[in-house]
Parts: sequence; structure tokens; C-alpha cells
Amino acid sequence: MPRSNGLWGAAKAGDVHQIEHYLQKPLWAGRINAPDPQSGHPPVALAAWRGHVEAVERLLDAGASAPVAFEAAI
Repeated sequence: MPRSNGLWGAAKAGDVHQIEHYLQKPLWAGRINAPDPQSGHPPVALAAWRGHVEAVERLLDAGASAPVAFEAAI
């Protein structure tokens, strides 16, 4: 489970339920574009690189940076 590395792990795994869980936590408020401590990439980029379309859509709906998602997809 991606719980050990928060929203970044959920995004990497494409786990939309866990993404929803983390987005409801005050800790993640305003941090949706925060870089992963290991890779330096935000959650939306991690999900896009792995082809997790539903996860990318949810993150974008929550305010993730669309340009970051686009750059990750190309």
C-alpha cells in the first residue's frame, strides 16, 4: 500500500481511493504540487508517467498543475 509515502505513493500506484483519502487530510491542503522527497516530482507527474489516467484526472480536479501533468505525459 502507498500509505507509507503519502500522496506520492498513492499517485505512483494509481490508487484513486488513497488519493481521495490524502486529499481530505489537512496536511495535504495546499500541497498538491509538492515534490516527492525521493524523485522531486509532484504527484500528478508520478501518476501521468505511469499512465494512471483516473488518478491524474482526480489530482487535476483537486488543483494539481496541468502543465506538470502535460509535461510528464510527453
